[in-house]
Amino acid sequence: QCIQSTGVGQPAGFNSRVVQQQLRCSGTSEVVAIYQAGFTMRIPIAFISEKLKALRDVSFWPLLLKQRLSVCRHLPPGPFVSKLLEVACVPERRFAVGLRMLWLKVGAAPFLADLEA
Repeated sequence: QCIQSTGVGQPAGFNSRVVQQQLRCSGTSEVVAIYQAGFTMRIPIAFISEKLKALRDVSFWPLLLKQRLSVCRHLPPGPFVSKLLEVACVPERRFAVGLRMLWLKVGAAPFLADLEA
């Protein structure tokens, strides 16, 4: 998606207010803030939710984690992923859950590293 520098489609002009509004509305400002905060790994929430809800036997998870996670299978994708990370003892400061993406700091949840987008 292109950012129009003037808002009227004419070359050789620049209106910072128009550009800032487009960056805000497109979510670009939030993404930059997320990266600046150190959340460099991203995984689509729907992908995690569907993949993990479908798994019945996850051999690399401890039994206690499997039992706690099975109780959460009815949750919507965002809360499901938040609960997954809570149960896996990932500190809240190491992840952020957006509308469509889970953002993680490097090494926060190694068991999800293979799912990175």
